Order: sequence, then structure tokens, then C-alpha cells
Amino acid sequence: AAFNATTIAGQNTANTFSGFGTPSHQSIVSAGKYIYYLSFLGGIPHIRRMQRTLYGAILDGGIMSLDIETTMKGLNFSKLNLTAGVYDGKYIYWAVPSANSSINDTVLVYYPPLVTRGPLGEIRSWVKWTGINPNQFFLSTISGRTKIYFGDSGTTGKVFLVDTSLYRENGTALRLTATARHYTQYATGPRKSKYKYVYTKYESDLGGTLVLNGRIEKAAAYTQQDSWSTAGTSPGLGPTGSFTLGVSTLGGSSISERRSTLAQLTGHLLGLKYTESTSNACEIYDFQIMGLKKALRNG
Repeated sequence: AAFNATTIAGQNTANTFSGFGTPSHQSIVSAGKYIYYLSFLGGIPHIRRMQRTLYGAILDGGIMSLDIETTMKGLNFSKLNLTAGVYDGKYIYWAVPSANSSINDTVLVYYPPLVTRGPLGEIRSWVKWTGINPNQFFLSTISGRTKIYFGDSGTTGKVFLVDTSLYRENGTALRLTATARHYTQYATGPRKSKYKYVYTKYESDLGGTLVLNGRIEKAAAYTQQDSWSTAGTSPGLGPTGSFTLGVSTLGGSSISERRSTLAQLTGHLLGLKYTESTSNACEIYDFQIMGLKKALRNG
């Protein structure tokens, strides 16, 4: 009861707090020359990075998860101690608890090498998985080579293999959702834009169905704008087909482009979301938006 702590002679009172430290030791992942970890500094949890220099000094590499800050804000702050991470040599996986969940029900997948420059700075590669509940990751060579497994934190008590070559989870088709940042053609001024077309470049011959959704001014819900098959359009075989040996390419071109007409989407901010709900692969390379600036009117 009589215990108290007193700073002696101002010691350490002028040091800058670097943010090293984590609510979960299982979130610490070594990948190459960096150490990644979950940090809860500044009121919002984030994935941060550290690096040891040639001379042994530790440098703070900054925040890696700024692009997904909305997701990080939505985590269950009181259960961050459950966070678990692992590195498979290419991707880093973190299992985290979302919202009011008392278990890890969300997996954040990070690809460290992919960093691009955007108008607001660096953009990193993040993917969010839901529908699985890892309480701990581990590496095993039972299959003859190193693979990642995880124990289920729900009620099943099963152990699952992390296999990205499949597009279904325990028999259920995986759903892809790719949500773009809100797009504004004219960042300043009172004029609105009338968004006309979206040009999507995607991988064909995959057999799925790609759906384009849109919304204006951050509306509560997206509305479907277009839907199309990602199956290839190569010439048919057989006596009725037009395939010519030595000329035609079986499977056709592997990259296709789709022009989608937007349904009267007029405003300042345009939001786009792609979904694909079959047990097939899906790859979106690029999308471009065409819009017209509306003229000003008197009155």
C-alpha cells in the first residue's frame, strides 16, 4: 500500500516515446530485415515496423496499415491481446478480433514488397479475410514441405490449412470484395460530375461472374451497375467451331476489358465496389472512370 514510483533527477522525462511495444507478443513477425508488430499507440491500433541498422541501432519504420485505418478503428480494443501473426515467405497474416468479437474473426493479409505511389502518398497491399477464426498460426512440415496451419478459435476445434490455391472455405465458395477509394473528378469547386463509364481490365478464362457496384456521396448502400462472366471467348473447337490450328490461340486472350455504363450517378464523390461470389479465381488489373463536369446554372 505504501509503494510509489518517483522519477529521479528528471531521468527519462525528456525522451521521446517511440511506440515500441505490443498488446500481443504473437503479433510480432520477422520478415526479411524488418520486424512487424501490432501497436496500440495514439488511440488507434496499427501494424508498425522496425528495422535494425548496420550499426545495431533500432529504427522505427512507421505505420504500415494506414491504408486500412477504418478497419483498424473497428477492432475490439479490449481483445487485441489475442492477435496472432505469421509469415509464409511471401505474405504476412494477422488474425485480429473485429468490433465486439471476443475471438479472432478477421485476417489481415499484407504483401510487404508491393508499395506504390499515389496522390496521398504510399499505398500498400492489404487484403481482409472474414469467415475464419484463427486463434494461433503455426508452421508444419507434415505434408513434406513447410505450410501454414491455424487452430480454429470457434466451437469446431479443427485445424485448417491455409491454402491460397483454392477458392472455397470448407466447401463454401469464397467471396471477393474489392472496394476502391472514393473518386472525385474535380476536387474543388461547386460543380458536380456526371459519371458515365467504368473501364475494367481483368483476367479472363477464369469462369467466374464479376459484379460492379457503385454509390454517390457515400450513400448507405451500393447499387449494382453491371455484371458479366469472366469466361474466355476463344474460338470454338469441332466441326462447327472457327478455331484454326496454327492461327487461333486456345483460350483466347488472357486479359479482357469491359465498359460498364453507370446508371445516372451524378455527384461529387463516386464509390466503386467489385464482388465475385463463385469458387473461381478472380483478378482485376485496373479500372478507369470517365465522367463529365456539369455546367453551372444561374438561379
